[in-house]
Amino acid sequence: MGKGSNGNTLVKKARLGDIEAVRSVLKSGISVNEIDSEGNRALIEAAKGGHIEMVSLLLDSGADIEGRDDKFSGTALIWATLTGHAETVQLLLEKGADISAAEKKNGMSALHLAAVQGQTDLIEVLVSKGANIDSRDKEGRTALMWAAYYGHIDALNILISKGADIEAVDNRLGLTALLSAASQNKTGAIIALLDSGAKINSRMKDRRTALMLAALLGHEDAVVLLLERGAEVNARDSRQNTALSLAKIHKKTDIVEILEKKGAI
Repeated sequence: MGKGSNGNTLVKKARLGDIEAVRSVLKSGISVNEIDSEGNRALIEAAKGGHIEMVSLLLDSGADIEGRDDKFSGTALIWATLTGHAETVQLLLEKGADISAAEKKNGMSALHLAAVQGQTDLIEVLVSKGANIDSRDKEGRTALMWAAYYGHIDALNILISKGADIEAVDNRLGLTALLSAASQNKTGAIIALLDSGAKINSRMKDRRTALMLAALLGHEDAVVLLLERGAEVNARDSRQNTALSLAKIHKKTDIVEILEKKGAI
């Protein structure tokens, strides 16, 4: 297998879904696993475009199902997930693609990426095919944390219904799904998580709660919601800061007023 001009035509035609052109190129003796001058593979380019017949042809011709591109270091399964092609994902899994394969930079699997994008159909497919629902990326984040972070409520609810650990904690900051949602002011996700039993006063590594995090970031909607749902208003972090003191430090005046009306000190 080489890299360069021999692969350029193959990869280009696979990207376009041109079946006859690819058959012709392969018949000329070029390897199905040839890489083009930019490090792209025919199978991955076909998967990106959702060209399911092309993907099938390339696999039947011996394409490496776990081959990776140079830039993102993703497999065909990862790329099909990123681009939202459920039928292609199904085919790749049926052909034996590694469901736990992760891209190299952040260690995100297909399930993580489906959660990031709120692709409920792909989450259903991946979980039904045996994806580890609580698998971790390099920073210990789960698919549920990613769905919460981006506020994808339907994705979040599916993951919870499939048994995702609602109190899982990441490696870097000690964030749970609830803390992730609070950090981005995703009130819909906060409600879904609390309704599913998430602990409202769970703590990060520095002992900050979701209320503290929302307060210091100036997320008024999240602060109001968390207070309405019973968050401990005067909890202290490892430096003895409260939500109120953090809001003052970060000059979040509207948050200060809200907290003081709730008896914060």
